[in-house]
Amino acid sequence: MSFGQTYTLNTGAKIPAVGLGTWLSQLNEVERAVEWALKAGYKHLDCAAIYNNKEEVGQGIKNSGIPRSDIFITSKLWNHKRAPENVEKALDQTLWELQTDYLDLYLVHWPIQFASGDKQFPHDEQTGYSLANDTIPIPFHWHRISNFNKRRIEQLLKTSKVVPAVDQIEAHPYLQQPELLDQEGDRVVPKSATKSRIEKFVLPDEAFRKLNALERGVRYNDPTELGL
Repeated sequence: MSFGQTYTLNTGAKIPAVGLGTWLSQLNEVERAVEWALKAGYKHLDCAAIYNNKEEVGQGIKNSGIPRSDIFITSKLWNHKRAPENVEKALDQTLWELQTDYLDLYLVHWPIQFASGDKQFPHDEQTGYSLANDTIPIPFHWHRISNFNKRRIEQLLKTSKVVPAVDQIEAHPYLQQPELLDQEGDRVVPKSATKSRIEKFVLPDEAFRKLNALERGVRYNDPTELGL
């Protein structure tokens, strides 16, 4: 595993090929995981507002002693803050919780917009989640996205002059999504809060072949639950 390997985006920016995911990392665990990862040589941290653990991530960064300039930090805008008047405030909150002045990458988390407010999952008893807009995926000037399938990307490109630089998707042995990966390329964001797994996860070719045979079409994030 090479922590120094990067990919060049269509914007000219370089993104580390390997990063540490912080989704589902429990409170009192993610702080140590981030510290261990950065000390082990990771250059990229993948975060999001909806993970609700950014303050611990920020503390882990501080504890590591690694300069901010040596770390690539990704975060994501959640669905209830998609209205234009809410985006900057949401970003400011993320920066404050991570204890940083800037993000290297800021993604639209899902191609859907919830009703604005304080509830991360505003719910309507009759229709499910309270949606504000599901016809135009994102404003034209956003070109960093997440969880957009092929149909959503094609829809976006019909209304946007900007080709997305990043589309972060769910991909693992049970959901490999080769059609999207062939279209977009890939980078790796493994997730663990266990020190030994963070520091070393090199797999031999035979293990990769076995993993590639596990395709089941199983999602851990079902977009139909969000009304997609």
